[in-house]
Amino acid sequence: MALVIADSGCMGNGISQPSGSANSVIHVGDYPSFDAALAACASGIPCTLLVPQGAFATKHFGTGCISQSSISIVGSGQPAYDDISAPKKLQGGTIIQPGLAFCGASNIYVSDLGIDDGPAYVAGGGEVTDGLVFDGMNDSVPEDPIWTNNAAERVTSLGSSNVALAHAFRFEHGNGFVFDGLKATYDTHCLAVKSQNVKGGRIDAQACSSDQVIIKSDNYTAVSHVDITQINVGSLVPNDSQNGVVIDSEATTGANNTSSIHVGNIQATGIYSALTFLANGNLNGDAVTNVAIDGLQVNATFLGGPVPDCVLSTSSTGQTFRSITISNVQCVNGTGSGGFTATRLYTPMFESQINNWTTVGLLNPGTLNGSLQINGWQNSGPGAAIPTFYLIGGPSTVIEISGYEDTVPGGSLYYTDGQGETMQIVPSTMLSGKGASGQARN
Repeated sequence: MALVIADSGCMGNGISQPSGSANSVIHVGDYPSFDAALAACASGIPCTLLVPQGAFATKHFGTGCISQSSISIVGSGQPAYDDISAPKKLQGGTIIQPGLAFCGASNIYVSDLGIDDGPAYVAGGGEVTDGLVFDGMNDSVPEDPIWTNNAAERVTSLGSSNVALAHAFRFEHGNGFVFDGLKATYDTHCLAVKSQNVKGGRIDAQACSSDQVIIKSDNYTAVSHVDITQINVGSLVPNDSQNGVVIDSEATTGANNTSSIHVGNIQATGIYSALTFLANGNLNGDAVTNVAIDGLQVNATFLGGPVPDCVLSTSSTGQTFRSITISNVQCVNGTGSGGFTATRLYTPMFESQINNWTTVGLLNPGTLNGSLQINGWQNSGPGAAIPTFYLIGGPSTVIEISGYEDTVPGGSLYYTDGQGETMQIVPSTMLSGKGASGQARN
C-alpha cells in the first residue's frame, strides 16, 4: 500500500492534498529544529517536511497538537527497536520525541519514521504521552468538525511501559484514514481506531496492557466501514497483554454504534482474549453489527493469568451483537496444560456464524450465547472427557452445528444452564465424536 508524494500534491491511494497551489518542500536539516521547520509551513499551502535520519524533539504532542492542514511529514526510514524482546529505545531512521499529535487537521500524511517516548527516553526525564495521534479540535466534543483524508505508513511507536496511560496510535473523530506498516510496543492501548472509512494494511502490536487494537465508538464518534488487511498481536512476557483485538461500542447517548467492520486476518500469540466484542453503552439494542473476520489464528502460550480464550463477548449494560461472521479459526492451546476456553460468549451474538473452526489442545467448555451457526468444526484434543460447549441465555440461544469432528472420546457435546437453550445438529454431517445429547447443569 505505497503512498507516494507527487509534485501535483497527490499522496496516492485516494489521499490527496488540495489542488490549486504549489507544494512547498522544506528540508528539516536546513532549520535549527524540527519545530522551526514545521513553523515555516505557510498556512493554506500544502507543505512537505523532509526529515533526515536522527532524533528530533518536538513540542507538538498532547495539547500542543498541530491544527494546520495539508502537511506531509516524510522521514528517512522506519527505525528499529534496540532489543526486540525488551525494547528501551528506537534506533536508526528518523525518530520524533516524545509524540506527534494533530487536532482538527485534514490532508495529513506521516511516513517512514518512529515516535519514541520509550523507557530510555522517560528514564532520562522525558514525558509520557501518546505516540501518533489524529483527533478533533477539542477532544471529546461531538460537535467538533470531522477531519478527513489523513494517512500514515511505515511508522513505529514505542511507549514507556505496557501500563503507561497512553496510546501508541490513536485515530479519532475522522472520516477517511489510510494506514499500513505500523508497529507498536508498550502503552495501555497500541492502536485505537475511532473513525469512519478507515482502510488499513498491516499493524504489528505487542505488550499493550489493555488492548493491542481497539475499534471503538463512543459519544464522540460513530465508527463504521473499517477495513484492515492484517493484524498481528502478541505479548513479550506473561500477563503484559490482556486483549488482542477489541471491537467495542461505548456510547451512552445518541445513536453512535460500531458497524461494518472487516478484518482480513488476525494472528494472536500469548494474548489472553484474542478477539473481544465489548459493549458498555446504553443504545438499547445491537451495539456492534456487521463484522466479518476472514481469519483468526490464536496460540495461547502463557499461564498464571486469566483463562485464555479465542473469542469473548461481554456487555455490562445488556447490549447485544448481531451479524458477526468469524471464519477460518484455529484456536491452539500451546500452554502444555489445561485452562483454555475457545469461546466465552457471555453476551448474545444473534444471526452470527463461526465457519471452518479448529480447536487444538486441552479445553474448558466453551460458552455459547445467541443464535449462532457453527459450520465446520474440528476438535483435535488431547483433552478430558468433558462437555465441549456450555449454552446460556435462555430460549433465544439456538446453536446450529454442522460438519463437526471431535477426536476426544467420551462426554457430551454440550450442556446448558437449564433455561431453554437448544443445540441443533445436522446428523448427516456429523463425522465422529461425542454424543449429540446435552444436559442441564445442576
